[in-house]
Amino acid sequence: GAMKLYQNDRGEHKCVKFYEKANANAGGIDELRDEFAIMKQLTNPHIARTFEVFQDNTFYYLINEPYFGGDLTKITRKVVDAGIQMTEGWWRDIFVQCFEGLDYLHRSFVMHCDIKEP
Repeated sequence: GAMKLYQNDRGEHKCVKFYEKANANAGGIDELRDEFAIMKQLTNPHIARTFEVFQDNTFYYLINEPYFGGDLTKITRKVVDAGIQMTEGWWRDIFVQCFEGLDYLHRSFVMHCDIKEP
């Protein structure tokens, strides 16, 4: 699948994940509805919220809360460009956020297969 960022009429940013139906890895609408049902129940500041799932003739869509942190490589570049010192404490705070999100998922009996940094 792929992702695009969009802004609605109220100025809110949303992340649109879309999966081509012809792609064998896309699964099906039932699989996405199952994922949506689980994600809709999760409420944690370290887990992106999911708002809606739907389909058209070509794609399946999931509407999610955007996460702007990127992976550790992108975070490192952003921090270096901003002139921020990456101390052990700074990295600890990043990893604590990740582990708090994972802990919440595991206590909710959810396994995540595509972990993103904050």
